[in-house]
Amino acid sequence: MQIVRTRWQQLSKLYRSAWGRRLIVGGGGLLAVFVLINLVLGAVFWHRTYPNSRVGRQVVGSVSYNALTRKVAALPLLPTSVILQQANQNIKLTPRDLGIQVDSPRIASQGRKRAWLPLQNLFSRHDTPVYTAVNHAVLVQKLTTVAGQAEQASSNAHIILQNNQFVLADAVNGSQVDITGAVTAITRGIGQGRTVIKLPMTAIAPTVSAASLQSNLRQLQAGQAVSLSYTYNNKTSKPSAVDITSWYAQSGDSYSLQTGKIQTYINQLGTADGIRVQNLAQAVSATEQALQTAKTLAFTLVAVPPGVCANNALSQVVVVSISQQHMWACEGYNQVYDTAITSGAYLAGTPTPTGTWHIYAKQRNLVLRGPTWNDPVSYWLPFYTDYGFHDASWQTFPFGDPAYADQGSHGCVHLPTPAMAWLYGWSHVGTAVTISA
Repeated sequence: MQIVRTRWQQLSKLYRSAWGRRLIVGGGGLLAVFVLINLVLGAVFWHRTYPNSRVGRQVVGSVSYNALTRKVAALPLLPTSVILQQANQNIKLTPRDLGIQVDSPRIASQGRKRAWLPLQNLFSRHDTPVYTAVNHAVLVQKLTTVAGQAEQASSNAHIILQNNQFVLADAVNGSQVDITGAVTAITRGIGQGRTVIKLPMTAIAPTVSAASLQSNLRQLQAGQAVSLSYTYNNKTSKPSAVDITSWYAQSGDSYSLQTGKIQTYINQLGTADGIRVQNLAQAVSATEQALQTAKTLAFTLVAVPPGVCANNALSQVVVVSISQQHMWACEGYNQVYDTAITSGAYLAGTPTPTGTWHIYAKQRNLVLRGPTWNDPVSYWLPFYTDYGFHDASWQTFPFGDPAYADQGSHGCVHLPTPAMAWLYGWSHVGTAVTISA
């Protein structure tokens, strides 16, 4: 109370002086003017924005709240186009292409905010961010399309041939657009008025690493250094490293031996020596094993002996000689089976036709019927009209006997039942048949 009494006494003394009275009256007048100005400004801008209002970088000025939404919608708040940067490619799109437009109602709502003192609002800037409305479905769909164009595929580690040597090409990471991060970057960048936006990328790891191919690489390199030799009649041939390399073909991320290429090489050796190689399959198999185990190989080639199958180039052929009453089965130039046969009784007017045909059917346990016969057979392999191979349990003279001339078949080729069973199992529809006199 003593302090209040003292202050009151000081004010009373001040007011009693002339200059004190002028000071108090003048201060009161200024306060009244200040209040009046704020009241007037508050009334004038009660439903209007202040002159220094902005949206983004655009000046809105003094606009009634009712017209503010239309004013904002008419402002060039978004860039006319935006460049999306990714990897080594730029894609130019409009905000509308990306499903982005100005959110005018939200901007207008935020633009009405102000300080409580009208005079302060007159001299301070009123900045409202550029709010955007985003159609996320459209944006994600467009980004998915862009991502497909921008994706850089990863490169697996792989073995390559370089100067006839197997070497390893290392893996390389790929990249793809980070859709979630791109949505954030685009919506934020366009709202800030940026015309160039760098899309965030994520790495795509390769599926095959260099480490996983090291063992295969060492095997290939060791195979190139293997010593191989092929001997026939005291003549030895050795393939070079370049020859060996030519036997491989790319297979996925590595190389693999090609059996056909090894066969071709060994066949050429036989041709150079004037022979056809009989043990070709064994030579190829031994070569492949030597290369896979990196072991030295010395292989002796064997010539195909003269015979029925010596000049055959087909995978399967049945050769029949009527004069010899014999049949041979050939796989290439290898004879795999032979048997005595009985052919048509030509003296009785039923010869076996000569020529080259193909087996066109395979049947079991049926009855062969004709004008004067009705014969059950266990195996039937027709090759030309009604002519075919079959067993003949009713035959009374030996197979291969000259008696076939007048006691033989009605034109078919008879085989002993065991031989017929073998031929039925070995042959297929399409197997060639050659019958000579």
